[in-house]
Amino acid sequence: MKKMISVCLALMMALSMAACKASDKKKTDAVTETTTETDSTFPDELLDTKDLAFTASCENGGPFNWGTDYWTRISYYVYYNGIIEIKTSYTLSGESDVEKEISYTDLKRIRTLADDFRKNRSQYDLDYSNCYDMDSWSFATYDVNGSRTSVYGGYTVGITELVGIQNTLAYYEDKETTSDRAYDLFEGKYVCPDDNQQYVSLYKTDGRVYLEVKPAGQPNAVVYEISDVELQEENVFFGYVQDGGWHYFSYSYSADKTTIQDTDTSVTYNKQM
Repeated sequence: MKKMISVCLALMMALSMAACKASDKKKTDAVTETTTETDSTFPDELLDTKDLAFTASCENGGPFNWGTDYWTRISYYVYYNGIIEIKTSYTLSGESDVEKEISYTDLKRIRTLADDFRKNRSQYDLDYSNCYDMDSWSFATYDVNGSRTSVYGGYTVGITELVGIQNTLAYYEDKETTSDRAYDLFEGKYVCPDDNQQYVSLYKTDGRVYLEVKPAGQPNAVVYEISDVELQEENVFFGYVQDGGWHYFSYSYSADKTTIQDTDTSVTYNKQM
């Protein structure tokens, strides 16, 4: 009887150890399969289809210059065909949407850094409870089948891999200037309804923004190259350099941007359609 019990116990222990080994092997294989799948499914070159590979977004944490046209959010959409789409939201001028080409090297770099962070996440102290006035980020990757994986959401201070992603994205950021955005909003000719010889015209030549002004009592219009623009909630300021100093034209504007008024002379101009 004792022999039978001993045999049974030995058999149970052997089965238990075998089960543990099988369980351990299964876990190891799962990790290996996941890693291998990530590496093998990432393409060796850019694809022809416009499928998402990576997304990131950043919320402006301040400080804010209230009443001016500051950005609130910027979003990046990176596609497997080598296109990066950048959408930036501004408080007054709305949304800027730009598409550019991104190199395969940078696309793979972004994906590799995202995967590296997921592996190394435990080494970082991610307690930012005492932080404030910082930009908040979120990141996600997509495989070639469209399956989404969340990478991270929160502050990125001191996180090497995520800062590396930010620096790579920054290279492709919208280089559009404030003058460019003002041009998009106010481009065209505004004519005084009481005297059609008076007008203000905003136009672009060779990538530069110009303001042509024809005031009352002047035989000819004067053209100014606009070097700086400040867009506020009710007024827009067009800045130019003359005689070594800064000067500005200031106009209040209607909500639909079809009427402007010179804040110095109170002359109103209506946009020609």
